[in-house]
Amino acid sequence: MSFHSESVWTSLGGAFTHHMQAARAQRLFQPGLGATEVDDLALALGFPLLVSLGPDVDDPGFYARDRLCKPLRRLDPWPRNAAARAVVALTHGWERFPDAFTSDAVEALARNVTVTDDDVPALMQRYFELPTSAWEHVLEFVFLLEALVGGEAVLHAALGLIIPNLTNWTVLQSKRRIVMDALGFAFDRLDDAARARVRGLLEAVLDSYRAVDPGLCNPELTGVATRAPDLALNGRDGYVRSARRTEFGPDRNFDAFFLDRIAFVELTQPLKPMPPHTNASVQWLVQGGPQEAAHIGNWARRTFQGSMDESQLYLLGEWGRAGTRESAALLADMFSRSRVKDEVVQLTRRGAQRLLPHLQAIAEDANTPSKTQRAARTLAAAAGK
Repeated sequence: MSFHSESVWTSLGGAFTHHMQAARAQRLFQPGLGATEVDDLALALGFPLLVSLGPDVDDPGFYARDRLCKPLRRLDPWPRNAAARAVVALTHGWERFPDAFTSDAVEALARNVTVTDDDVPALMQRYFELPTSAWEHVLEFVFLLEALVGGEAVLHAALGLIIPNLTNWTVLQSKRRIVMDALGFAFDRLDDAARARVRGLLEAVLDSYRAVDPGLCNPELTGVATRAPDLALNGRDGYVRSARRTEFGPDRNFDAFFLDRIAFVELTQPLKPMPPHTNASVQWLVQGGPQEAAHIGNWARRTFQGSMDESQLYLLGEWGRAGTRESAALLADMFSRSRVKDEVVQLTRRGAQRLLPHLQAIAEDANTPSKTQRAARTLAAAAGK
């Protein structure tokens, strides 16, 4: 498929790839890798960071009351226009989160809008002028903008607003840290020419943090605000620095985006016990392709020595959004012997179009244990309803 065809460009995933070099876009955004088209994009942008706005939100409590989720949750795949409406609505905020969007935000969701490069500075400024307590869905706000107009435009706009106010941004505040995380991810996804144009701005922000925390590793001063930019700019050196921060330590899923698998495993190898995410993160599907799913079993066997339900729910949350045969086999295996059967059925149904052929093949595979075969047949029947 062409990553620059007009038919693809009408979707949010197509918009995302349109702004990137083809080779890099095809590595990050792989149609068919996720269980649904929304998952394809979520994996590329950093699963599960878009999940809370996606059409797959089934929580009958919190998210069901979210006035932004409601009009978006049944769109699969996301049209560009839906993402543009979400971005504009987010800049108007909530009277009370999550069930009382402002009237301006409700109006923004109801009308057709477009978002171009020229709109980004004003949208960013309006969002940043909201009280930080109103910065809900902050990661989604930045990532949706990135998908719509490209990471370079987002970084220029955001850093152009942040740099003149660096004193405020060096104050430890969780949602500002989240913004810096998102900008680090966006920088890492740029092609080489765009990275060269933006690099100086991002380094200026890191320099401002060094003024209050020279080693960039004191969680009481800079928290984890510099983690993603430092990793994106400096790779291994940035990882070693951020690993010394006691708030999260070195056990982090999304470092897979900034370091290749060999580097990440090498740097985490001395840690005892070995970080489970080294093998379990679904991000390795993006880094290394479907063959990375072979690591699921090794990780699962080690972790299941502890709380089986907790471990299985984690694996379901990660790998249940992948549309590979390995994911289908994992779902069938869990269904055959765990206490999370309802969750397995739910994930299978939402990814039925891509998972059903895999489940049917597993059910007919003579080399598969009979118990897993029977579970695969049951799940295939449930997915086909």
